[in-house]
Amino acid sequence: MAKSPREWEHWYIEDWKGGKVVLKGRGGPKKPGQFLRAYSNGHVDLTGKHPKDERLAIWMSYKNSNETWSFQSADGLWLSAHQDGSDARCGTAAQFTLENW
Repeated sequence: MAKSPREWEHWYIEDWKGGKVVLKGRGGPKKPGQFLRAYSNGHVDLTGKHPKDERLAIWMSYKNSNETWSFQSADGLWLSAHQDGSDARCGTAAQFTLENW
């Protein structure tokens, strides 16, 4: 049985029109409401900068034929993570199941 996600493993997806989105963490006690940002080397981290001032925090969203979603960084890399959602990085395209979007 899968564990329930921890508070910082919840994300809001803000629609910026034209397929562009930003991924905003619900946050935890140390990093509330930060945005997921990707670098050209595949490293992913969080930033408190608003995406209008941080192009690396803007993603393109793609709906897959199996009703999952994939996200491509500003540098053309794909968001991926382990099956349990840990260790976010950019590499091979992952397919994410989203609730209520």
